[in-house]
Amino acid sequence: MDIQKIDEALKKATGYDFIQAEKTARALGDMTPSIIFSTTFQTVLLANLMNVAIDDIQELPIKQFTLAIGKVNSFLFSQEQETPVK
Repeated sequence: MDIQKIDEALKKATGYDFIQAEKTARALGDMTPSIIFSTTFQTVLLANLMNVAIDDIQELPIKQFTLAIGKVNSFLFSQEQETPVK
């Protein structure tokens, strides 16, 4: 998996991607009340966006894993909007 392509993949994310990742995380047993805070959810979302298996993300060396999940966190919690919502 190319860590450098994460930002590009995140920019293409849709609400559908979010909902599908939540469904998968819940099916895996994640009971985090607010799914956006779940590392499992963030891992599933990233795997789906990068078109790789969830295991491919989970098996990254810890430094690369935390870098990748950090990028997802930054994206999800960013207050910036590229395009105004109408």
